[in-house]
Amino acid sequence: MFFGLKQIFIDLDKVNAISGEAGIFFGKIIIQDGAKIHTIDNVFKKTVVRFTNKVRDAIENRKTGITQQAQENFAANEAIISQLERLVELKNQGFLNDEEFAAQKARILGN
Repeated sequence: MFFGLKQIFIDLDKVNAISGEAGIFFGKIIIQDGAKIHTIDNVFKKTVVRFTNKVRDAIENRKTGITQQAQENFAANEAIISQLERLVELKNQGFLNDEEFAAQKARILGN
């Protein structure tokens, strides 16, 4: 017997939930994508758990990866702002002239 295959692409960002059900030998994977629910039937029992766990891990890593990247960018920007504020204070107090200020500012900004 030959079965037809239907292939669909679901962006990981659009997956709301994933679950699985396992029988004695086979199971099914259920993917919720917005208002649609996609069901994959006749999947080997051991594959159901592995696949659903991998997808959950990938979704979590993607979420935390974005959050971590945003936090790192924020911290780097805060450090630059702090250095520039200190530089302005030194210039205002007369410890730096205009040329020294410009040179240090260019160094901090990477120019």
